[in-house]
Amino acid sequence: MKQQRDKNVSKLAVFLGIIWGVMLVCFTGLYYKITHYDRSPYVGKPSYLASEVIAEEYGGLYERVDSLIRNGMDPEEHPEYDELVALHDYVENCAFYVMYSVNGVEDKKAKYMDALKEARSRMGDLEFAADEITHLLCK
Repeated sequence: MKQQRDKNVSKLAVFLGIIWGVMLVCFTGLYYKITHYDRSPYVGKPSYLASEVIAEEYGGLYERVDSLIRNGMDPEEHPEYDELVALHDYVENCAFYVMYSVNGVEDKKAKYMDALKEARSRMGDLEFAADEITHLLCK
């Protein structure tokens, strides 16, 4: 009877040891992920943001690129974002252009029209989106 109980205790100890080991590995992995958090998860992944252009989600794209810039991404250090930053600038300048057009401020309106042209010239392969953005925002 005692031998049977010792075998059961042994099996239970091995089982609990395995469970304890798996938990330790999981918690160590989570600790590593928490302490080595990449604060700029999209840097190096412009295709993730470009998919929003294809889906015509210009508002979401604007917010994401704006967030990256506000959080310290320097567009000059990440040239892979040049076209997306130009698209961001186009959306922003389009909004200002409409605002000054509606309010009749001609000098500012002309300034933002020039800024729209400049941003469009930097859009490269994403220039096709400029017409859609103009249609949506600059009516």
